[in-house]
This record gives sequence, structure tokens and C-alpha cells, in this order.
Amino acid sequence: MLSTVRLGLFAIFCLMASSPEWAWSQKWATDMFPTREHSFGTVAKNADVAYEFELKNLYQEEVVIRSVRSSCGCVTPSYTKQRLESLESGAIVVKFNTDKFVGNRSATVTVTFEKPFFAEVQLKAGGLIRGDVVLEPGKVDFGSLADVSAARQTFVVDYRGGMANWQVTDVTSTFPHIRVSLQETQRQRGRVVYSLGVRLLPEAGSGFHQTELVLLTNDPANREIPVSVTAKIVEPLQVTPSYFDLGDVQVGQQVTKHLLVRSTEACQIVAASGDTASVRPIVAAGAKTLHRIPVQFTAGPELGQLKATVTIQTDGGVRQTVPLQANIVPPRQ
Repeated sequence: MLSTVRLGLFAIFCLMASSPEWAWSQKWATDMFPTREHSFGTVAKNADVAYEFELKNLYQEEVVIRSVRSSCGCVTPSYTKQRLESLESGAIVVKFNTDKFVGNRSATVTVTFEKPFFAEVQLKAGGLIRGDVVLEPGKVDFGSLADVSAARQTFVVDYRGGMANWQVTDVTSTFPHIRVSLQETQRQRGRVVYSLGVRLLPEAGSGFHQTELVLLTNDPANREIPVSVTAKIVEPLQVTPSYFDLGDVQVGQQVTKHLLVRSTEACQIVAASGDTASVRPIVAAGAKTLHRIPVQFTAGPELGQLKATVTIQTDGGVRQTVPLQANIVPPRQ
């Protein structure tokens, strides 16, 4: 079905253009969006809130976005890619401007396409921005880090409503590797302030993490306050490639491949070894952030699949292993 749509877009468009149902010529554009409406729900003032409307070019022709505009200043739209090749994906990002607006706010975002044909798609987004709860900062952003043990952030929840006994009763998250400490720092004249400490656990693992904390309150009208959390955890030592497949290697033949070892801070490779005599990594002295390590493999007399492991260790105690595989074949006659 997809190939039929991709190949037939121009013909379908020409047919529609000659018919009285010209409005249907917009359908090719709307079909690229699986979702065209989003509710931000209830959020605190100054909360960092955004949503990505995904789109995918289903067609053979290149798709080009001319512009994106919003009917309300409460939403700022942008796009991740202006040009989408066939089957390429992108997104229209809508940022909810909670720092400048309060109350129920909604906007229509119009996406205008100029290629392969002119079309406009309307996306809708909105939510309730609370004026009585302010977050500072608007999100918990750990940035990029290698040492998770140092991943700690603090933010403030400032309540200025009319509920005298207002309080945060609990904090929840679907992300298991995060811990939150809660401390009330002020309560007077209708104002309640909490300081929240957020830390990541080492079990979080490498990669980009985007999750949400939910502050549970005793306010029957608005029990939940969402807080966005992002972190990019990088390995302190990154080894490329992560796997060696040498393919066919003749008996007695020597093959040399290279490992690239990148570290967030300058380090020295203090040990490098193979778990068989046929594997020999060669390490140069010196501390640096990028090491290029030649790994020599010499095929022995035993034919068939051989599996081995290369292990390196830094002066900081970090160890990494790289598996290696080769198929030992008879020498050519």
C-alpha cells in the first residue's frame, strides 16, 4: 500500500486538482501526521513544557516545509527538519510558554508545505497554566555527564494560592533510577515554598533519559504538578568498534585492526591484553582523551571459528572489553 501511495502521489494530485473537491488535495499532507492534537494538561507557571508532533514523508518526492505559525503567543512552534527525503521522519515542536501566560490557553499551529505541492496542516495544542504555582527552574536538566554520582540538581516549588494548609504530600516517577528529597523552607501569609533535591542513581545507565516527576499535593482541584527531567549520561570510556569480526583469516596470516578509545577526561591506558596468544594490543604511553590502539591478530594452525576478547584498563580503574571473532581458513595454495 505504501509503495502505491509513494508512486502515485503526482497522479492523484493532478486528478484532485481537476475535480470540484479541491480540499481533498490537502490530504497527502495530513496523512503524514499520526497525531494532530495534544493537551499539555495542567502545568505550573514557568514549567519547561514542549511536545513534538511527529511527521513522516510517506512519498517518493521530497517534502519541504515553508513555515510554521501559531494563532497564539502562548505556543511557539518550530521544526526539527525543513526538508524530508522519502520515508524520512521529523517533528513540529510546540513549546508552551508558561513563563508569559496563565490560565487555559490553546493555539492552532499551521504548518505550510511548499513541496511537492502547496498544502497546510493545522495542529492544535493547549492546556491549563497555573498562576498559583511557580517552578524555578522550569525543568530539571542534568545536561551531559559521565559521573552519575555527581548528578544532583535542586529546584524550588513556590505556591502562592489561597489554601492555608497546601502541601506537597509525595513525589512519584515512572523512572526507577531517580531519588528526590523534599524540604519545606517557607510557610507564611498564603505562601508555601519547597526545595527539592533530585539525584540520579548509577543504575540509570548511559544514553539520553527524558522522564517526568509528578508532585502530588493535597489540593483537591489540582493534585498533580508535573516536572520535566532530562539527562544525557555518557560512558567515561567509549571504545570503537564495540565488536571485531575479522572474517576469514588464513593460517599464519597477521591482521591489524585499530581500537579508538575516547574518554571524557585525559587518561592513560595502563593495561591492554588479549585472552589468547593470537591477540596482541599495542599501547603507547601518555595521558590523553583519544587513544588509537593497534590490535594485532595472528591466526594459529587450528581451523574454524575463533573467539577472543581484548581488555583495556585506564589509570582511573575503568575496564572495557571488546569481543573478537575470526574464521581461520587454510592458506592459499
